[in-house]
Amino acid sequence: MVAKNVAVNSKAAISQEKVVSMDTFDPETSAKCENGGFPHPRKCNECIRPGGYVGPLCDELAPDNKKIEINLVSFYIKATIGCAKGGVEIKANANHTLTG
Repeated sequence: MVAKNVAVNSKAAISQEKVVSMDTFDPETSAKCENGGFPHPRKCNECIRPGGYVGPLCDELAPDNKKIEINLVSFYIKATIGCAKGGVEIKANANHTLTG
């Protein structure tokens, strides 16, 4: 399963959204989100997912016998201040909410 990486609004990073959201939902009745996702503040049965994850609970994974192959044929990075509009991000650490 491939998910399109959708950027989070630059006004509020996903980690900031999560902090704000933590006070608005009941952990007993809200969605049990996986992989760094958290319950949507207005739709507590749905999760806000970090980029690249899919499924209602951020828990859908490729079958065990599948692998991901990444071939970067050409890659150019121009030094800029702030966030660039495009890029490649490989989440290989245990904490998949980290970006950059």
